[in-house]
Amino acid sequence: MQLLPFTELQQLIDERLDSPDIGRGKIFHYYKILQHAITYEVTNTTHKIIPHRLDKPIWFQQMMFALRSYRRKERRSKLKEIVLLDDGRTGFDKDGKEQSYYFSKIIDTIGADKISVIRDHQHRSGLIFEVGEQQIESFGNKHLDATERKVLEDVVMVYKNSKHKIGAAYLGTSLHLFFEEFHRYYRLFKGQGVKTLLMTNHYHREGIIAAAKMLNIQVVEFQHGLIAAEDLYYVYHDMAKDFAAQAIFPDQLVLFGQYWKSVIAQGHEYDPKNLIIAGDYSLQTDGWEKYQGREKVKAVFIGAQKNMPKDYVAYAESLLRTIEEKHPEWQLWIKLHPYEKEPELYEHLNDHPNCTVYGKTANLMDLLSQSLIQISVYSTTFFDAMGLGVENMSLQNYTPGADYAASMARQGIATPIEFDDDPISLYQSGTKENKVQRPEVYGPYNPQAIAKLIS
Repeated sequence: MQLLPFTELQQLIDERLDSPDIGRGKIFHYYKILQHAITYEVTNTTHKIIPHRLDKPIWFQQMMFALRSYRRKERRSKLKEIVLLDDGRTGFDKDGKEQSYYFSKIIDTIGADKISVIRDHQHRSGLIFEVGEQQIESFGNKHLDATERKVLEDVVMVYKNSKHKIGAAYLGTSLHLFFEEFHRYYRLFKGQGVKTLLMTNHYHREGIIAAAKMLNIQVVEFQHGLIAAEDLYYVYHDMAKDFAAQAIFPDQLVLFGQYWKSVIAQGHEYDPKNLIIAGDYSLQTDGWEKYQGREKVKAVFIGAQKNMPKDYVAYAESLLRTIEEKHPEWQLWIKLHPYEKEPELYEHLNDHPNCTVYGKTANLMDLLSQSLIQISVYSTTFFDAMGLGVENMSLQNYTPGADYAASMARQGIATPIEFDDDPISLYQSGTKENKVQRPEVYGPYNPQAIAKLIS
């Protein structure tokens, strides 16, 4: 698998999808699904390829689903009008109780008795779920009804019409996964009276969103991290004007603050009236003001990003040599990403007397508020640090996130530095003020905006 910067990936996608008619079906526009397929192809992600039947006649595919209907099926749980798809990320509230990172405030606002919680993958959750991934999987063991057959015909048509642009194995895999997911959730939701689906990231969940749309269920996405103009799945360019209404996007996107709305508004996937500013509903930054004015430690904070341990470990080892030679009174604090899959790769850094590696559940705000410098490539933690007396520094020309890093520097979110720079000496030469201020990024939580959204 070859990692590429998002801007380079988008250029390759644009070269293939050079007309809005590519990916257009009668029901949906499958641009996002084709994005997945092209990304897998150009990065040589061969392990994603799976067998599919999209080149078979519709009657044959329908027969295969009919045969699957004889398999064991789980009893369906009764769902409430509001369904929450739990992403699994947790944090700790002021009483030390583990809670859902993004949804604890939302649930308090709406009322837990009005929400059914489901999950689409196994994870440690701060929420009690009513329907788990195994039960959802069993809903794939159903025959197709008339609506599902129409969507299958739509998918097959797009597969046949797009093979000249995308490798058939990657295209078939992506469309197959989409339809299987659509089928499961359509069957889960059908006849349940569900009116609203709450979720975080929309990408790679197009089947869920499509099922909701076919059943007239409102889909609301809640911002779950950094959004930048360089994103593959946000801020879609001019051609999206032609297909945005037919594409598989949520109906509304809930945002932390005006800054994020201005970023999204550069694209064409949302009508501005469907961008809802609800303020900071996350758990970790609850009551962030209490962290202001904390006593500072001579510490550099690194919030390591997921799936990048080798890059961050290499930089940490280099920075520790600089600290040891020039700034022995300084400390390096590294906090692992909540979804880090290889935490063991960081463990040896604890052997250095100037370094401490903190686990996934360590209090981010506590560490940031005591630090003087934060270093990352690009991260939501740059925004979390605003107002806490921390100078953000972004590593430029390093990792496939280099385009994101350039954006952080361009917008004045972080000071640009190179791998071999001495960030402590740079800090000591004079700190720089962020061009963007915290209230623009994280507004006060507005429960009325949530209540109005689901009323």
